[in-house]
Amino acid sequence: MYYSTALFKHANLGTVGPYATVGVGIILVLITLVSGSLMDRAGRRTLFLLGLFGTLLCSLLLTITFIFTVNILKRLFVCHFFLFD
Repeated sequence: MYYSTALFKHANLGTVGPYATVGVGIILVLITLVSGSLMDRAGRRTLFLLGLFGTLLCSLLLTITFIFTVNILKRLFVCHFFLFD
């Protein structure tokens, strides 16, 4: 969160950086609330393993898109597609 505005600006998002930072913060708060309620039902180990697998998958997808693409919009589309579809 500390350097996210600068990262968004370096990603050629222009003046959208501060708004994207606020969006990331809101998503982090929502996910924290959801995971708190899921922790009682699913257990810590299950949530940890799911989060670990999701992090591994997203890291692999980002690596693949950085290798094979140049355009930032393509990278964002691929990440969005694999995360939400």
